[in-house]
Amino acid sequence: MEHAMTAETKVRPTGKRNNAFKHGVFSNVTILPGEDPDDFAELGTALFLEWQPDGPTETDAVFTIAKCLWRKRRIQLFIKATIDKRALDPHHKAFDSELSDLALSTVLALDPEFFVRFFTSIHISKQKSPRINPSICAT
Repeated sequence: MEHAMTAETKVRPTGKRNNAFKHGVFSNVTILPGEDPDDFAELGTALFLEWQPDGPTETDAVFTIAKCLWRKRRIQLFIKATIDKRALDPHHKAFDSELSDLALSTVLALDPEFFVRFFTSIHISKQKSPRINPSICAT
């Protein structure tokens, strides 16, 4: 189903309105929830000191560089998290049992009650993998 997107109407497809915001890698919003605005300000300050822009065009160029570097950092963090998550997934070929054991022991050391919440939340289904209720595991 095609949706019109004109300057007059600005009609957007239903359900796709916040996709870029939800999937922050491609977001037009500079700082997403969970990111530290002070870190972005620090990056911007460092770039302004390095480039010492003179006038609105150069200032805009330096701000654009800051936004690009910020997004690049976001993408790199996303890729790293995706790769790291595979090492903890027993169904993935990159699974690392030692790393998984270390992660579990770290979680248990930080929150001993996690073990109880986690195992009481598992519901064995008719499928091969158990279903976990994440609301019970949350602290």
